[in-house]
Amino acid sequence: MPREKACSEDFFQFLMMLLMLSMKLDKDKSNEEKLQAVSDAVFNKKVDISSFTPNFKSASISINANGKPILTVNDGKQEISHELTKNEQK
Repeated sequence: MPREKACSEDFFQFLMMLLMLSMKLDKDKSNEEKLQAVSDAVFNKKVDISSFTPNFKSASISINANGKPILTVNDGKQEISHELTKNEQK
């Protein structure tokens, strides 16, 4: 398996771990809502990490069409997207 593909698979596993942690932290959601969030994350390749970033209105990590991870944050005034480097993925 090529190294880059292995890295993207590892990063996707990391995203799934983040998703599971965020679901555990979100006590206000029912089990059905949590399952729907997991399904949406897998289908859309996007994990809402807002529960880890209380100073932002929203935050997410997604995988773009080229397989690159994108961090997107919104502070209520502007939305900023950043492609994560290999070092930032470690």
